[in-house]
Amino acid sequence: MLFPKSFPVNEGDLLFIEFAPVVLPAFTTRKARHANHDLLARHGIDEVEVTPVLYERQSESWYDDSTRSGGPVHEILFFFDPDEFPVADYGIVFTDPTFEAAAAKHMRGLFPAERFGEIEYTELANQCDDAISMEFPIADGRGFGRAIRKDPVFFEHLVESPMIRSSRLISAVTADLYAQAVSPHADDSKRPRPPEGLYAGMWVTWGAPTRH
Repeated sequence: MLFPKSFPVNEGDLLFIEFAPVVLPAFTTRKARHANHDLLARHGIDEVEVTPVLYERQSESWYDDSTRSGGPVHEILFFFDPDEFPVADYGIVFTDPTFEAAAAKHMRGLFPAERFGEIEYTELANQCDDAISMEFPIADGRGFGRAIRKDPVFFEHLVESPMIRSSRLISAVTADLYAQAVSPHADDSKRPRPPEGLYAGMWVTWGAPTRH
């Protein structure tokens, strides 16, 4: 289903947005706690090419337990090529303030900070071998979906943005399959392929990025 200008069409619709590739600066300080800064410096690594993907998924455990009306949770995965940035050698970007600030500035072009807050890293356990996990902090991450569903005008702006490569609505089942496909804890031999047409890093051919 192509992303409509009014949303949601059905109550269970969930959001999936693939952004255009972008190169963001990283590691200008030695504050990334899980990075191999000596090796990064020797190899001259001071930026990372990423393709951001924002998706929602329904999960009972992520709802507001008091009201059961927290809405879907969201995550922004900044996919990178694991051959270009092998985490076994370089470590992970998580906690690097340079990348976090650059990612926030980039996403601010579409999601105003005064409304959604500045994106931030999620948890260490959510970081992947080919993606950096982040989220908007609004209402402890649960308020993002509620906020955007209240503003049809926002979606007109969304579908027209040059930052967006593709956007669509997906079902809860599709969202769960996608989450399994990109899980940082999945055994590769048992990892399902992502649903057709949904970006998942290592399964696609990379395009030419813009630079920041």
